[in-house]
Amino acid sequence: MNEWIYNDIPRAFTAIAQWGACMVYVMILKNRLGKIKTLLLSLPFLFIQCVFLLTTKNLSLFWWFPVLIVAILLMWLMLKSLCCIGRKECTYVALCAFLTAETAAALEWLIHYYVVYIRKVDASVVGIILLFLIDGAFLTIVGMAEKRLLNRVNGFYITRKEILVTIVIVLCVFLTSNLSYAFPDTPFSSRLFYEVFRIRAYIDIAGLLVLFFYQLQIREKLEMIEMNSIRQVLRSQYEKYLYQQKSNELASIKYHDLKHQIVALRKENDQIKREEWLDSIENEIDSYKMSTATGNSILDAMIEDKMLIIRKYNIEFTYVVNGSLLDFMHVTDICSIFGNGLDNAIEAEIMEQDEEKRIIHLTVAAKRKMVCITLENYISHPEKISAEHLETTKANKDYHGYGIKSIRYCAEKYHGNLSIKTEGNWFVMNIIIPRP
Repeated sequence: MNEWIYNDIPRAFTAIAQWGACMVYVMILKNRLGKIKTLLLSLPFLFIQCVFLLTTKNLSLFWWFPVLIVAILLMWLMLKSLCCIGRKECTYVALCAFLTAETAAALEWLIHYYVVYIRKVDASVVGIILLFLIDGAFLTIVGMAEKRLLNRVNGFYITRKEILVTIVIVLCVFLTSNLSYAFPDTPFSSRLFYEVFRIRAYIDIAGLLVLFFYQLQIREKLEMIEMNSIRQVLRSQYEKYLYQQKSNELASIKYHDLKHQIVALRKENDQIKREEWLDSIENEIDSYKMSTATGNSILDAMIEDKMLIIRKYNIEFTYVVNGSLLDFMHVTDICSIFGNGLDNAIEAEIMEQDEEKRIIHLTVAAKRKMVCITLENYISHPEKISAEHLETTKANKDYHGYGIKSIRYCAEKYHGNLSIKTEGNWFVMNIIIPRP
């Protein structure tokens, strides 16, 4: 072990890099308090990290690895205290923050050593400037990358496999980059100070890129799973529409056939009771006649498909719809928007104990150059919600949220947007789509 090289790396610089890396992830993830309070509460952790690394500076090589483990645990404690995340997620983020800090410290010290010791520039002021300039720029770039990579579908959740793979990546990168400190006489290490710093920085950067690519692979896999789920929802609603369309056609044919039969029977010399019986049959047939007329046959079929369950649970359903405004939309998109929207509203109303409060209202209207779709349903216990934070009543929670995501996907396909809110005791879903 080359003790001079080991001690020559400023521990305070490493502590600042570790604190800065943690703050990058704290700002990306959902923190417990506001940004100002979070920053103030993080300062004691910076002090503790600096004190710990400075007091363990002169320990023997035997304590080197345990000291690093404790440093990572302190980073974990900081992240867990400031962020609203689970233990597995915190462990994953702590590992990422540790590798980020190692890379930032290695890169900063590589440039610092070159400027101060090789170029002979005064270190009193330049050293501090380089520390904040290089660490700040590097951590900003990492933060921008991680903000996208950690913004996963269905929230930020980590599996055991991801933690294990990340541990392997971080451990391999750390041991390889610090090989010269323990074993300087190998083909992959060096005894020269600057070469040691260069090897360390390059390997850390390469390792961080490997970690980024792994995160990108996870994100793309999750996005593919989500898109497949959305396609399944779209296909399901479209198949419902086709089935309902065939059912409506058969019902219409049957309706007209029976009407003709009744007309023929009326011409016979029937008894009064038979007349009454025929009247009752006719009224019953009329009640099952397809009466929805929105101006869009696809939407008519979707509404008719839902009417059976709406009647079954005594839900009051009203609509004011100009269906012709939807003529520019593809049939599958209409099925997805209205099929999923009505399914969610009906599911919510079925949960209402008071049948008189089971109310759904649908509006499709033109406002300026926009098509405005509004679906409202009554809720007894309103809460602050959004399209990203919805609770589910489904037994299988794995499929939670794909209906809403499918609706948003269809809206954005036509350069529109989806918004969800509560107004009093009303759950309101608004979709605004530009008219072509």
